Amino acid sequence: MSAVPVSVAALIERLAPLAVVGDHRQRSISHISDDSRTVAPGGAFATLKGQHVDGERFLGDALTRGVCVALTHSAANTTLGALGGHDACLIRVADPSAALSAAAALVAGEPSRRLRVAGVTGTAGKSTTCRMIHDLLGALGTPAGLISTSGVDTGSGVAPNRIHVTTPPAPLTHRLLAEMVAANLDAAVVEASSHGLSTQTRRLDDVSFDGAVVTNVSHDHLEFHGTPEAYLAAKASLVARLPTGAPAVLHTELRRTAAFVHAATAAAAQVAWFGDEGDCRIANARFTAAGAEFDIHLDGARLTVAANLRYPFDLDNCAAAVLTVARLTGAGLDEVADGIAGLTTPPGRTTEIAAGQPFRVVVDYAHNPAEMEAMLRGHAAAGGRRIVVFGSAGERDVAKRRLQGEIADRLADLVILTEEDDRDEDPAAIAADIAAGCSGKVVGETLLMVPDREEAIGRALDLAQPGDEVLLLGKGHEASIIGPGGREQTWDERAAAERALAARGWRDG
Repeated sequence: MSAVPVSVAALIERLAPLAVVGDHRQRSISHISDDSRTVAPGGAFATLKGQHVDGERFLGDALTRGVCVALTHSAANTTLGALGGHDACLIRVADPSAALSAAAALVAGEPSRRLRVAGVTGTAGKSTTCRMIHDLLGALGTPAGLISTSGVDTGSGVAPNRIHVTTPPAPLTHRLLAEMVAANLDAAVVEASSHGLSTQTRRLDDVSFDGAVVTNVSHDHLEFHGTPEAYLAAKASLVARLPTGAPAVLHTELRRTAAFVHAATAAAAQVAWFGDEGDCRIANARFTAAGAEFDIHLDGARLTVAANLRYPFDLDNCAAAVLTVARLTGAGLDEVADGIAGLTTPPGRTTEIAAGQPFRVVVDYAHNPAEMEAMLRGHAAAGGRRIVVFGSAGERDVAKRRLQGEIADRLADLVILTEEDDRDEDPAAIAADIAAGCSGKVVGETLLMVPDREEAIGRALDLAQPGDEVLLLGKGHEASIIGPGGREQTWDERAAAERALAARGWRDG
């Protein structure tokens, strides 16, 4: 589905701008971007206020590249002089992020209105729940697309997400949804990060959601939101925007969280609970080398099923996915049973690396306190130790670092701190922030600082004994490590683990 040329008159009607400068009659736009490097003649450019840079400084570059419309938030730039002789018009808006979202939806042809869209948010479990919903819909014969941290599917199968963010900018989000429409898909599953839902970015403002899932909420991303209350409000906004009667699938732990209950009530959503005493719950879980066998209860029905799921928290994700699909499609438990049996986690999520070694090696994306605690509480071989390798992202939530350290201190036997997207922060300072929470560990013995991630993985394997569990956390599926100046070094955590095992003589997977 190609972009739909949108008349500037229609855009102005949608945006209700503060001012318009320059001739806009007979003009139309074919694409819109907030990156001046990606615009072309016939396009539009939105000057967003970023955390570090104001897009207004790139207005001249966008005009030089031939855009016929620029959305600006600066009164100073809404003058004929600001056009610099370029044949274009300037549209001044109060909120450029909101304007970009609306324009992106228009140019893409409002694709979300032609799909059943399920949004999934929460601190932990979003990506896995998204993938499970996507796969269950497919098993039911409802072709679905996917936009998630761990993968994107617009009709040709799941491909890696290469853009290093969970929720893409509005133009890309709507373009991907438009590709799903063109591929004759019926539904879409969209991972809705707190960034994407926030009033700062408004990336999802113009996506029409038909259902919402909230997996859980705990500490994360305070460097962006500022307060826990603002973070919670961003998550709850996904529920608040639902149409009347749409399903809001919530974890039973959120019954005590007023923000979600109030949001669901205000939207007149159909609330469905998963977890203990919920509409969908899992009981009698038994983990084996082949995965998990468990009883799943849905609306009074019960089935015993088996799936390739390795950790208790993935059963919560499974319950959320089953309940969501049931509410979106009307399917009963017997209809989704075969789909449940085929469920697994996405690459880089609880991914076990088996090369014949006498200890477990698991790769996971867990990078916030809640996810780390869930992983470290997961089952390990009886009598084995837990060895954990992780870091914490530079120029991101500093407050979580000590919490990560405290969790590792309590739940791991050996902690190895290493790099994880340090950006322009001092890696030693990041490690020191984490180590401040590891008061029970002895530096050089049970707490090691190994800045190079490949070396850190090798050290963990050297120290592992039969029956131990080595957890490599924080990178998961990601294809790079971000260093100084935003430079990206190619990285594959699973391949690094396999290389390290092979170097130590374990090669038969």
